[in-house]
Parts: sequence; structure tokens; C-alpha cells
Amino acid sequence: MLWDITCDRCSTEYVEIEADSFIEAVQELKSLGWSIFKNEDNEWTHTCLECGILR
Repeated sequence: MLWDITCDRCSTEYVEIEADSFIEAVQELKSLGWSIFKNEDNEWTHTCLECGILR
């Protein structure tokens, strides 16, 4: 399965990840330096390496 992920903070960084499950996609995203967390509305948020440093 192909996962298209855009940074939720800057909206300019984008990655495509090939993974069979959500967990595999999260692991790959983290290996690229991205952060993934639930925000105050309990929604998944993805931030690229640069925006994650600013978090």
C-alpha cells in the first residue's frame, strides 16, 4: 500500500511510503526524522524533520 503523507505544519514537505500496515508506515516515517502524534483534537498529526524540531 502506498501512503502519501504531507507535513501538517508547513504543508510543503511530502513523502510517499510503501508499507503494508499503518505501523510499518509510522516506523518508516519516523526513520526519516518525521514526528507523528495526536493533537489536542485527538487527530493524528505528521510533521517533517524541520517542523518537528520547532515543535
